[in-house]
Amino acid sequence: VTATSLPPVSSHLPPPLPAPEQMLRKTESTTAKQRSKSRFEPQLDPREQLMVAIKTFSTTGLKSVPIQKTKLIHSSNSSS
Repeated sequence: VTATSLPPVSSHLPPPLPAPEQMLRKTESTTAKQRSKSRFEPQLDPREQLMVAIKTFSTTGLKSVPIQKTKLIHSSNSSS
């Protein structure tokens, strides 16, 4: 068998069939769930957010504050 005895192979392939379009039906139940999801998510107040940041050792939740704006209580200044 020689290479010349093989039939010529067509390099032109037919285009692939288009994918069938999937129709997604939006029902009232699915749209209501999407809307109500954010409404019932628990919202943390700033103190709770700070406690979570401290417990998880996260620096992204902590803000840097100048020392002049902090309220420091020194035991040496108290009179007893």
